[in-house]
Amino acid sequence: MKIKLIILIIIFLELSVHSQENFYQAKYTMTGKYLNNELYNATLIFNSTKSLYTYRVLSNKDKENVNDDKISLTYSDKNTYYLYSDKIKDSIFDLTNRNKKYFYVTEAIPKLKWRLLKDEKIINKIKCLKATTHFRGKNYIAWYTPSIVTPFGPWKLHGLPGLIMKAYDESEIINFEIIDLKTSSANFKLDLDDKLEKINLISFVKEEKQRIEKLIKVFKSRTEGHASSVISRRDMEDNYYDLEKGLKF
Repeated sequence: MKIKLIILIIIFLELSVHSQENFYQAKYTMTGKYLNNELYNATLIFNSTKSLYTYRVLSNKDKENVNDDKISLTYSDKNTYYLYSDKIKDSIFDLTNRNKKYFYVTEAIPKLKWRLLKDEKIINKIKCLKATTHFRGKNYIAWYTPSIVTPFGPWKLHGLPGLIMKAYDESEIINFEIIDLKTSSANFKLDLDDKLEKINLISFVKEEKQRIEKLIKVFKSRTEGHASSVISRRDMEDNYYDLEKGLKF
């Protein structure tokens, strides 16, 4: 009886080990006009059904430039951003903070129409293939590796038959490039906080435009009669969601 029990335990443990799905952890750099040409560190953690993409600026120091009668203030982005993608729910959840209140901006996973090309390139000693797509007003070029099968990519660039190693748009608004890749058996938490409110992307973008217009009016009224001042990036930029410019309302 004891022998049978031991055998059953061994079989159970073996099944548990084999049923555990490994996670991939890909690290990227992000830069581009959208990010005020600052360098961001990003990480994509994923398995076969879920992914978490996080990014944060490397330098978080504010900058002030004085040129003749113009003062330019650049407020560095001090936030860490979290973007959850769930293949089963067919949804993206963008964790957002406004006035210390956190909520999710949601949308269905975009169905990108990728054009798969035969061009080849070696990136980090990995053979990659070229693909192009048009997404929300921008033409993207991506290099992906079929050797790592996944529908997920950096930001919202999903749907290729392999992991994206490098991607950018023709206008250099944004650029993603992988710098490290590894597998892990660690049980990463890719679950949402169900207590947080959810708002769809279209409604959020409309509210953001109204919020920024009010901020600009207040700022202009306070600087009237003084040297011309410009606050760029995040709070005062009229194209906060520059990557979403082609979003259809």
